[in-house]
Amino acid sequence: MQPAPRPRSGAGPRTSGPWSGIPWSWWLLGVAVLLLGVGPVLVPDLDVAAWRRNVDLEVYRAAGQSLLQGRSLYDYVTDVPNLLPFTYPPFAAVVAVPLAMVPFGVAQGAWVVVQVALMVLVTAISARPLLARCGDAAPVALAALTTAGCWTLPVDDGLYFGQVGVALTALCLVDVTRRGRWVPGSLVGAAAAIKLTPALFAVFYVLAGRLREARGAVVSAVVLTVGTALVVPHATFVYWGQAFFDSSRIGSTSIAYNGSIIGAAARLGPSGTGGHLLWGVIGTAVTAYGLWLAAKLSRAGEQVLAVAVVGLLTVLVSPIAWLHHMVWVVPAMLGLVGDGRARLRTAAGVAVWLLYCAPLELPWRAGRWMYAGAAPLPLERLAQSSFSAGAVLIFVAVHVLVLRGGTRPAPDRDGQAAPVDEAEQGLALSEHH
Repeated sequence: MQPAPRPRSGAGPRTSGPWSGIPWSWWLLGVAVLLLGVGPVLVPDLDVAAWRRNVDLEVYRAAGQSLLQGRSLYDYVTDVPNLLPFTYPPFAAVVAVPLAMVPFGVAQGAWVVVQVALMVLVTAISARPLLARCGDAAPVALAALTTAGCWTLPVDDGLYFGQVGVALTALCLVDVTRRGRWVPGSLVGAAAAIKLTPALFAVFYVLAGRLREARGAVVSAVVLTVGTALVVPHATFVYWGQAFFDSSRIGSTSIAYNGSIIGAAARLGPSGTGGHLLWGVIGTAVTAYGLWLAAKLSRAGEQVLAVAVVGLLTVLVSPIAWLHHMVWVVPAMLGLVGDGRARLRTAAGVAVWLLYCAPLELPWRAGRWMYAGAAPLPLERLAQSSFSAGAVLIFVAVHVLVLRGGTRPAPDRDGQAAPVDEAEQGLALSEHH
């Protein structure tokens, strides 16, 4: 039997991966598309007052400086007018030390580049089935999809504030989807040592039957936490003995921009014992459903969507979750699109982007309505909780369209869902027989 002819440049999927043998011209075009697409997201941030730019990055730098200068890590706040405290575990301050050793402008520029690079990584992993169909145009498609991700409000806000959300998403996504490259679970453990909420991925690993990864996540988090305690024992004692339990350090749960279930409960009511009981039941049900759904997705080979569900769940179950914590919508929308062949899945992915897109800025807009009295109160409250409701709707869409939507792609060697061509299957079977 004669070998099949090689696909023309840009035509058809690549059997050896989406990045092999692509001419440099396509890579240069991809870089140009990325710069043109992401630039408009970054430029407006340079036009605001300096004290409003990258305020969270300044918190991280201040934490690193506290360790270098020997001052109290959890008593220090940033300069007027922000006065923001450090609320992360001590290991996060250790990670921030390099940022504290350079001028703010250098740290700011480097952190923007790192975040955009990590967005490229998150997109490349999340959109792998779609990119595999793009041939030589894969770098341009990757740039366009990365741009779409950067134009979501969670990522846009993360770039504006200098947040760590993209880095945490990348760590967890790589850990869950790329097996056999390092100690399984270690990147999730590192993410949990930086910020506690990714520890929920260890529970997901157990429910998905991935016990090796669960052990690796726990061991990694414990080793990094204990190692940090040996270096900065006082800060560790203060965090676990005092700061961890001080909810006043993170703000009011009823604020318009709290995207958690507790935030929705504080805004929508009802109040009192009955209201707390009702929302407690809702929160428990959403948590159980989300973990069950993620485990089913992992067993079905849909690792990207499993990461998205667990990640969004970490936002929903937190006492306070800012809008920029919802970076997980990027793997959610790309995981729904898959290889782009299923119309309903593709439409659902586009709908996710439309809900969370930066120009709409729905929760921020609703907050301005509230302070200006420009809309009926019920409408304001619903709009403020739109991202929380959107996360739950993503769960339902994934359940209906992926788990119950017919034949699913078979998992590839990295544990991700890879497209299966039925014609190729038939040809292989005929050759075998």
